[in-house]
Amino acid sequence: MKNKKIFYIIYIESKEKIKNQIKFLQQKGSIIMTNSKMTKVEAFELALVALKALETEEAETAYEVIEKEITRCKNAAKRAADKRAEKKAEGDAATEIIAGLIGETPITVAEIVALYNEGLVDEPEITPNKVTARTKKLVDAGRIYRTSVKTSSGKKVAYSTIDPEAPEAEDEVEE
Repeated sequence: MKNKKIFYIIYIESKEKIKNQIKFLQQKGSIIMTNSKMTKVEAFELALVALKALETEEAETAYEVIEKEITRCKNAAKRAADKRAEKKAEGDAATEIIAGLIGETPITVAEIVALYNEGLVDEPEITPNKVTARTKKLVDAGRIYRTSVKTSSGKKVAYSTIDPEAPEAEDEVEE
């Protein structure tokens, strides 16, 4: 914590020097500034470039603190990316349950929600929006197919494991 305070004090005292150094480095072509939003790591790296040019003892201390912060930020980003990849690889339990509920007979989202929430599944309740999102993933993966069924209120989207556009297998009659 003490090192961070030192850095902020140095930053306040040498703010103009850093600004001037950044302008100089921009003119020289060492730094290219963009209008896009800057990440923490990019901001810290920019501060490192400016501090390196100051060549004072306080700047060296701040330089070390910033290097540690950059390492910490990069490690946190790597852990977050690993966690996202792990979660994606695990798959969604609800998606597998929904895939199990859909059979050869077309079934609507409302019917899937009713089956899911009736207690046939030991998972928390699910909403129609979540079912729709998961069925879209299953359709995109080619595990189920989207069809439409006629009801008393009109046509509704339904899902089944049989492709409605596939030619039906016809019994060949031998002559």
